[in-house]
Amino acid sequence: MNDPNRNESSYSEKPNSSDLISRQEALKALRPIMRKSDYFYEILKAIQDIPSAQPERKTGKWISTDDGWDGEYFVCSVCGCPWTLIEGSPEDNGMNFCPNCGADMREEDNGDK
Repeated sequence: MNDPNRNESSYSEKPNSSDLISRQEALKALRPIMRKSDYFYEILKAIQDIPSAQPERKTGKWISTDDGWDGEYFVCSVCGCPWTLIEGSPEDNGMNFCPNCGADMREEDNGDK
């Protein structure tokens, strides 16, 4: 089944890819193709045995810093990226996530009020 229009390089593994897909949707899409294969059950088991891709949830906080020259700026505790705001704090400006690394900057509610 050689398809001259098929580009094998487009099917290569992408080691830095962070795409998350639904295992159920992948199996649903592949079932018609796999049924024509002698390796149907092996392919099915291999897909079912792939570990779930649960992204790590990074949490951090904004650290207020004043260098004495440029005024106050805020640093992400996870990636160290500094942010200078024209007015207010990151919380005042709705910066719930670090724009650089995506860390969740919302304070956990421990029920202590």
